[in-house]
Amino acid sequence: MAAVQEINPYGEIHYVTDLQNVLQTRNAVIGFGMQFLDGSTLNLRYQNGFERLDTPFSVSGIPIPLGYYATNQGSVTYTSSRARPLSARVSLSGGGFWNGSRYTVSGSAIWRARYRWAFDASWSHNDISLPGGSFSTDVMVGHVEYFIHAPLSDFFLVYTERRDLDVGVVLDRVVAAKVTKLFAF
Repeated sequence: MAAVQEINPYGEIHYVTDLQNVLQTRNAVIGFGMQFLDGSTLNLRYQNGFERLDTPFSVSGIPIPLGYYATNQGSVTYTSSRARPLSARVSLSGGGFWNGSRYTVSGSAIWRARYRWAFDASWSHNDISLPGGSFSTDVMVGHVEYFIHAPLSDFFLVYTERRDLDVGVVLDRVVAAKVTKLFAF
């Protein structure tokens, strides 16, 4: 086990009211972060939340009625040193979700193959149980990056595809490009 370099306990509260000063959203977080000498980090987090829902909506077809929702969630995340050619992050979390529960396992890895090239992939699995039903989701993301060092000038090409794996249907595909270039006079 690597020696601890830094310990960071923290806390924060977000409190949102409407114009009549009625609480709409509250989110209180306490956490404990540790950074190790090898550059890796470990973060423990506990969150207590409140949400007033004035308009009903649905999550994956399951209705969420209007009302008051209190939640408690916890998570633990470990991230290896990003200074290495191969680094990774793994996270476990769980707790309340709209009068039900959500448990998540996620991870990611980044490989810096050469000075200008980087490849990264991430995956997140959620098991969600609500009073009206249960479902699972999987989100997978991959990136390939090629760095051209020119301050304030970049090129991004992003391909996004959403699928419903239960029925094997592609929901949408998007290719987006963005170019920024600094011109000095």
